[in-house]
Amino acid sequence: LTAAELFKRIEFLQSPEGIEQSLKEKADSSFQIQSRAMNDQISSTMHEVSEIGCFGNSRPPSGNSTNVSMIQRKINISVSYLEIYNESVNDLLDKDKRNLDVRDHRGETFVEGLTCKRVQSTEEVKKLIELGEEVRIIAETRVNSKSTRSHTVFRINVEIDDRNTQTGRHAIRSS
Repeated sequence: LTAAELFKRIEFLQSPEGIEQSLKEKADSSFQIQSRAMNDQISSTMHEVSEIGCFGNSRPPSGNSTNVSMIQRKINISVSYLEIYNESVNDLLDKDKRNLDVRDHRGETFVEGLTCKRVQSTEEVKKLIELGEEVRIIAETRVNSKSTRSHTVFRINVEIDDRNTQTGRHAIRSS
């Protein structure tokens, strides 16, 4: 349900009306998008970063009076899926990646080498979840013959790249 609502919201955000609304909503130090249908479920703060990726110093988008027709918006969605089992972090989107290292960089925690796949539809998200569930470690216990005995994290990354066609400058926000 979350993926379906996310793709519906992205379709709107790529429209001229969505670009105009999102430019009006930006605040001094953050940019917050809230969908009425997702209000109780998801509230995501998106920061402009200096380059594509998880790292960079966040700062507010500059300028409040950008003409919507000058903005080209590209939105990329990617997912990752990991499993924590017996103090080991495993990549559920690549069965060969086991015991990955968890790192910290400038206050951001990330898993080194974790697979991140781009998706363009709710169906692709569902297929990757199913793929990950097939790779999950299952061990028999006295109580349950098919116990997973692990924890999983399925992460959806949203990256919005607004490029000003007149100046060539762009702001990349990710969540």
